[in-house]
Amino acid sequence: MKKIFLLLLLLSSFSLIYAQTIEELRDSMAAGNLNMQVDLAIRYIYGDGVNQDSQEALRLIQDAADKGNRYGELWLGICHEQGIGLEKNQEKAFQYYVNSAQKGNLMASFLVGQAYEYGIGVEPNEKEAFRNYQESANGNYAPAMDKMAGYYLYGRDVERDLVKSYELTKQAADTGYDEALFNLAKYYFNGWGAKEDKSEALRIMNQLKDKEDFYNSEAACKFADIIEKGDTMGTYEFQFRFIPSIVQSYKKGDDEYDELLNITGWEIGLRSIFISHFEWDWKEVYATVHEIDSTTIILYHMPNPERPPLCLYAAAVVNKEHHSCRYYTLEKTINLFDEEETPWVVGGQDENKHLNYGHLQGKPTEENFLKKVCELSNGYQEIPANVIRTDT
Repeated sequence: MKKIFLLLLLLSSFSLIYAQTIEELRDSMAAGNLNMQVDLAIRYIYGDGVNQDSQEALRLIQDAADKGNRYGELWLGICHEQGIGLEKNQEKAFQYYVNSAQKGNLMASFLVGQAYEYGIGVEPNEKEAFRNYQESANGNYAPAMDKMAGYYLYGRDVERDLVKSYELTKQAADTGYDEALFNLAKYYFNGWGAKEDKSEALRIMNQLKDKEDFYNSEAACKFADIIEKGDTMGTYEFQFRFIPSIVQSYKKGDDEYDELLNITGWEIGLRSIFISHFEWDWKEVYATVHEIDSTTIILYHMPNPERPPLCLYAAAVVNKEHHSCRYYTLEKTINLFDEEETPWVVGGQDENKHLNYGHLQGKPTEENFLKKVCELSNGYQEIPANVIRTDT
């Protein structure tokens, strides 16, 4: 992810580099302009107007960095990270990014933030990631503003603020940063911090899908079609496909435990793919957490099911030590024998298999379902009274 994003940042800056001829760059370099010297080096990296020569590029960049030029330090970090003219070294790359950022280079500040966020060349540190992103955004660096918009959208390390998130995305988009424009369509579509305007969201996607230099034009084309069709997501798909996919991602190690509880994040993610309507009310979906020895049971509370085979509850049984997880459901079924009482079946989902564990004994209460889940998960034990509710 970091490598792809770094490539996008570099591509976004090339229009300024290409505005100069090789002769102009060399003349400026001869006059002592170190920024132009680095621009010339970049042309050597990509073989634009000169023969491709990573060693000559590295020599020019190293010279600029040695003289304290922040642009040279930024690119020396990129050389170390990408292995341009030397062996890859993420730790050295990080240090050069820090040096450049300390001198006010906004892209370097952004890359320092990414390094802290993902633990690239340095131990992960969420506070330092946020601080560096914020510093870069304060300088109106478009990718950083777009990144900070995500913090406010999800309420990550800050109080959730859709208006602030929209404003940052709009500012970044107004600079011509297409990735922010792509994200801006989601704000108009969902009414996040701005008036809901699906026609504007569609206009943006149609604009982006025809841009040859936009890396995500294929997605823009797909989303334009979805907006026009007005897709609906069914409750069945949510309970039997979407949540199990989150469970599977956790089991595979693709997602952390927190994602199993991130219901707000689920909603944002699904609304971000331009689903026009959901069959359920998101406000009625929440989770409670029950700790039993080394096992954690996350109980998902659902809206009252209107029809079979929808669920009243679902449960993710998690063993954090082994990174394992099982998914169980309490499903409404048709009663063929007693019209006064609708039977409830305990089911489950394992990859693409739908499991049936038989009827629930007793009433469809939270306690009875948890008891059955515990029995299915290596024996029943009393559920502790201290239950944590989460809406995020």
